Amino acid sequence: MKVRLRMDTIDGNGDTTTCELMAVMERRKSDYKLVYMETVSDDGDTTSTEMYLSPIGMRIVRRGYIESDFMYERNTVHNTAYKTVYGVLPITIETNEYSFTESLEDESISAHVDYTMTIAGEQPLGMQVKIGIGKYE
Repeated sequence: MKVRLRMDTIDGNGDTTTCELMAVMERRKSDYKLVYMETVSDDGDTTSTEMYLSPIGMRIVRRGYIESDFMYERNTVHNTAYKTVYGVLPITIETNEYSFTESLEDESISAHVDYTMTIAGEQPLGMQVKIGIGKYE
């Protein structure tokens, strides 16, 4: 089914980046799978993204111009790589808090993750992502 996806990413300075788009969502046994395309450059380069949401965690897999596999589960550390046409950066994600809410009444889903991201051994950055999913109208 088509859904409206809103994702707010908040960095350690409190600056927010908002992304709103249409996604295709599939309800599976233990999670929800969302698939959507992102435009990731001023030249129109795109990346295919799969997002998996469940009560225990979230995973975001990107393939295309940018490639990454980020996993968020409460009190876990995930080491991964962020691949671009310019090179590969090692990333460490330490999830501090994760919450998931599903409302059958208004057919919506929300998730919130509070995490620390370390890029190539640099100073860790405090981050948050807030996700809202609703009917596509």
